[in-house]
Order: sequence, then C-alpha cells, then structure tokens
Amino acid sequence: MRGTGIPVAVSSSRWRRQYLRWKGASGEPLALLANINNTLGFTFESATTAAKFIITGTLDKFPNLEIVLPHSGGCFPYIAGRVERGLVAKKFKLPRPFREYIRRFHYDTLTFYPETMRFLINLVGADRVVIGTDNYAAMDVESRTSSSSV
Repeated sequence: MRGTGIPVAVSSSRWRRQYLRWKGASGEPLALLANINNTLGFTFESATTAAKFIITGTLDKFPNLEIVLPHSGGCFPYIAGRVERGLVAKKFKLPRPFREYIRRFHYDTLTFYPETMRFLINLVGADRVVIGTDNYAAMDVESRTSSSSV
C-alpha cells in the first residue's frame, strides 16, 4: 500500500476471533442477547487500534499512510481526550500534538445518531469522514441517520 495513496481500512481479524470467543463465553447470555459483544466490542477495538497506531510511532514513520477506522472510529473520537490525558500523566512523549493524530485517520459514517456525526465532523473535519456501511455484515442496518441528515 505504501506510496499508492489508497487508504487502508482497518478491520482486525482478531475482532472475529474475539467475537466468536465472546459469543461462546459461558455466563454471558444477556450480553449475547443484547448484542453488546458486537456493538461495544468492535468499537472499543477500533479505539485501541487507533491509539496503538499513535503510540507506536507508526503514523510518524509513515506520514502518507491513510487509515480508515470502522464504526466511526469506535469510541476513539469520544475518549481521545482521556487517552491524551493518560499519555500526559505518564509523560509519554509524542512528536506532535495529540489532536493532530486524531485527524490522521479517516472515519466512516456508522454513528446512527446525527448528533454523534456532527461531533465527529466538528472534531476531525468533514474531509476525514467517509461513507461506511454495515449492510454486508450480520447486523441489519436501517439507520435514520445519513450524511444528508447531518
């Protein structure tokens, strides 16, 4: 992908393994019934992946790398301030301000609430948001939220 300018959509194969492990976990029937292993598990994994791209220096080493985070970046855009505060508390040095890294990613439109999409656009800019879908997956998406309603 290097030098092609083609964005990389990050969708860890670990998610599928983790999903299957959660799905088979004993004592979790309510979580399975409510589907939180999907709706929360994948979104927290997106946030963790974004943070790892930052703290490992990958975004600095490959300044032209374009990454698309699924699920609107998961919870990452909404807890980024907490991640930054944790880095400051541990005196973890980054070559540039943390907020610059937030804009290094592209985020898909799977937010489901217009208010959430507005927050994301205000944080990262409309130029960093791309159309996304869950229609290919087992989760049936018939969202009232679209880019035209934001």
